[in-house]
Amino acid sequence: MPRYRKVSVRMWEDRRFRRFSVHAKLVWMYLLTGPHTNSIPGLFSATVPGLAAKLGLSEKAFREAFGEAFAEGMVKADEEAGLIWICRATEHNRPESPNVVRGWRHPWDELPECTLLQEAYQHFKTFTEGLGEAFAEAFREGCRQPLPNQEQEQEQEQEQERECPESTAADSCARSDFGWEIFQSVRLLRQSIAEWRPQARELRRAEQDHVRRWGPDLDKLHRIDGVDFGRQESVLRWLAHGADEAAIFWRGNIRSGAKLRQHFDTLEAKMQRARGHRQRPTREQMGAKMRAIAAERGEHLSDEQLKRALDDYEARGAVTNARV
Repeated sequence: MPRYRKVSVRMWEDRRFRRFSVHAKLVWMYLLTGPHTNSIPGLFSATVPGLAAKLGLSEKAFREAFGEAFAEGMVKADEEAGLIWICRATEHNRPESPNVVRGWRHPWDELPECTLLQEAYQHFKTFTEGLGEAFAEAFREGCRQPLPNQEQEQEQEQEQERECPESTAADSCARSDFGWEIFQSVRLLRQSIAEWRPQARELRRAEQDHVRRWGPDLDKLHRIDGVDFGRQESVLRWLAHGADEAAIFWRGNIRSGAKLRQHFDTLEAKMQRARGHRQRPTREQMGAKMRAIAAERGEHLSDEQLKRALDDYEARGAVTNARV
């Protein structure tokens, strides 16, 4: 594997990149240049927890930073399969010869098959065809086409036709413009269903189909009901992995975004009761405690130092997100 990666200096003037937070810029640079990359521009196998650990960030902080690039349409991910694709990487890393394309063969064979790989394949096929017949032939020779599950695709198309009337398609079923947090909530809900029954009929659908179906309710739970995604994640992780009777009971009953929204308050109360009513302090409470400790030690804690410390605590889930 080459020990260097090409990064265009124009990246620093890109309007989307300039909007990134500091963490998001760090994560983006790591996605482009990290040891997980291979000779295929922007397409690699990796997991969010693994990338976060390598970069030294908490998983939550990494997800939030990754979500900024995801929301801009700059990267796609299939977390279940462990595949990440930087969509426009080919524009800045054009292969110098057909032999370079042939060299993609071995890393391509190691990529996990999934819907995202099928999408990436079509992109790379079109891209190499645009470079000339020699490049297109090299791609066909070196990179096998992922095999779609035709039976599953036909089933999904039929169900979408039955359940998604034209009058509501633009508002719900056809909607796929949700942020990374919605995708994460969908994945956690799928994990909960899989824990309840690995062969559940709900899991026959592709993840993208669930985003389209469950996304509107999860979005309303956030925007209208005021339930932030941190709370959604906590409840869904408890549903998926909790060993108490309440988690086991509700796991089999929450099998859609609508059901999660309908019963969220009950679920959160059950989760807190199962965890012994452990309440996290607010930022204001933790900030006051930090200042008191610093005063006892005769130290001065600046506002900026306090903010960084509280941000770190919040990223690790040690405080609630109520602001000072």
